[in-house]
Amino acid sequence: MIRILCTVGLAAGAAFAPSPATAQPAGDPVVRLLQSARTAFDDLEYGRAISICRLALQQPTITRAQRLDVLRVLAAAQYPNDPDAARPDSAARTLRLLVKLDLDATFPRTLGWRGLDSLLADVRTRTLALAVVPASDQQVRGGDGAWVLPFRTTMAADVALTAERNGAVVPLAAGRGPDGVLRVPALRDRVPLLANGDWTLVVSARVPADSEVVRLAATFASDSLVFLPVPALDSTGFKPERAKPIGRRALLAGVVLGGATAAMASGLRAEDPVRSAYGVDARAFGVAAALAVGAGMAVFLDKGRDLPDNAKANADRRATHAREAAEVVAENDRRLAAAVTTVRITR
Repeated sequence: MIRILCTVGLAAGAAFAPSPATAQPAGDPVVRLLQSARTAFDDLEYGRAISICRLALQQPTITRAQRLDVLRVLAAAQYPNDPDAARPDSAARTLRLLVKLDLDATFPRTLGWRGLDSLLADVRTRTLALAVVPASDQQVRGGDGAWVLPFRTTMAADVALTAERNGAVVPLAAGRGPDGVLRVPALRDRVPLLANGDWTLVVSARVPADSEVVRLAATFASDSLVFLPVPALDSTGFKPERAKPIGRRALLAGVVLGGATAAMASGLRAEDPVRSAYGVDARAFGVAAALAVGAGMAVFLDKGRDLPDNAKANADRRATHAREAAEVVAENDRRLAAAVTTVRITR
């Protein structure tokens, strides 16, 4: 009997004791204010609910989810289903803040009504809002891989993505709303576009009369890439593939030989009286001129003889270099294809 009473007492104490999950929110000033504002709204005390909501929005510890809940109650209190208490202009300004915070925001049944839902739909069409919902972890492989960042806007808008760290700003991608995907290559020119570590991603949407910015925390980790240098072709070791032409030597020899021929023709003749009776034979000078002209033509026509053994050795050397360079390129491509970049994006 005593055991039964103890069991019942413990059960009753557990039923009325505050649970750890609810004990902490009870001490949160935003939670208390939100509960008070909701109670005032349910009691049709719209002015009091509005004042409490504005006080809640000023709390430094308010979270994004709490801000959304407070804005819902505030807009409902500003535009209730009571024409005498409705403040449509104030409600529209509150709904603009609500849409910018969450472009898919809606009202629960306990707060919303047809008029408030219609006002929200109208405000949404006239308010620029931006939503970015990235995958938490993305793995990008190879040099052509890219990580993606989907986005939505409430209207057509120019969207840009940049990365910031320690004062450095790196442009990454651009797109166009209302629906799109920003694609960012993990590598550029075989080098990681963003260095390893933590970055802040800034997504901005712009229209002529408004702008909106979403900031995301991101961590990048790329495999270390070390590429082999492609060997250069050393031309100093090539052998001549043609023998040197005679060139100037032929011209010099022709001039000397022609001059000697002319000199001999004028100097080597018979003694008088034969020498006096007959003049110099002009044909000898023709021969000398022909020798000189032939030597000159040899300068232009002689290109040197082919050296086939040297040409074959040079061709083998080029082929060896091309094979070695292709092997290095293939190894670098393999390393590039195996490289992995991990991108982790959080709010």
